[in-house]
Order: sequence, then C-alpha cells, then structure tokens
Amino acid sequence: MKKSISFILLLFSFTSLQAQEKPWMLGPFHRSEGAMPIISPQSKTSFVDPMTGKRVAWESMATFNPAAIVRDGIVFILYRAEEKLGEKEIGGHTQE
Repeated sequence: MKKSISFILLLFSFTSLQAQEKPWMLGPFHRSEGAMPIISPQSKTSFVDPMTGKRVAWESMATFNPAAIVRDGIVFILYRAEEKLGEKEIGGHTQE
C-alpha cells in the first residue's frame, strides 16, 4: 500500500511539473555566477502597521519581481516582499 501511494505521489508530482511548461513560456532562467541582486531581503527595514500597531519587518524573508521606471531623472523600483511570518507586502525604493 505504501509503495502504491509513493508511486502515485511521484507520478502526480512529475505530471504537474510537466504541465507547467508551455511552448510560449520564457526561460529557463539561471542566475549568473557572481550576480549582484538589485533587491535582497533586509531585516532592518520596518514600519508600524496602522491596523495592529505592531512593527513589521516587511522584507525580512524574501524579495521578488522588481520593476523599475525612470521619471524626471529618478529611478523608481517597485517589488514584492515577504516577512518571516509569511505576510506579503509591496514596497519601493528610489535612486537619483
């Protein structure tokens, strides 16, 4: 019985991975050796949540999906972040 369940789970995981690949998708993407990320998790940045009154380290676990625009000579970067408690936020930085 255990072998049957293991086989079914293995088969399901393999077919779900195959189902995710589509001919129109870009990639695969690989991180270059020595790459310097534009954004990275920061445990020191925080804000006080106005709803709970608690301090939130909003980008302490992970940062994702940066997008940048330039307006009037200033670079604006928006990205998603996740704190260690699993809460997701959207944040940004600017660079002149």
